[in-house]
Amino acid sequence: MAEISDLNVLDANNTARFPDSMTIMSVNDSARALEGILARWFRDISGVTLTGGTATGYTITSSRSITSLDAGIVLVVRSHVANSGQATLSLNGMTAKPLVRQDGSDLVVGDVLVNQPLWIIYNASTDKFHCMGITA
Repeated sequence: MAEISDLNVLDANNTARFPDSMTIMSVNDSARALEGILARWFRDISGVTLTGGTATGYTITSSRSITSLDAGIVLVVRSHVANSGQATLSLNGMTAKPLVRQDGSDLVVGDVLVNQPLWIIYNASTDKFHCMGITA
């Protein structure tokens, strides 16, 4: 399934859903597919998704089909439970990675509160999920 990360920043290079000379009958399905891409992305960054797991092992199931951890994955979710110290995060059932403060340091008790919005970015160079806005 195509997702927003598959789109090209150059308009002319986005031909997968709306190829030149496509039939009129195909336009509706292509437009709906594009709307689905946008809706899944928006849901993943809107803060409506609730984490699962435990106070030290959070899980997230995204609306997008994310099957590998690529640099710059952004999610905004709400925590279902406060953290009880250092924590990990597993996205879509992939291997759990450390969930850390913005600066890369470990979370400490109380950094994450129940129902708190978390702006999370995957940093491929550190192989960690960084929580933006949570600082020492």
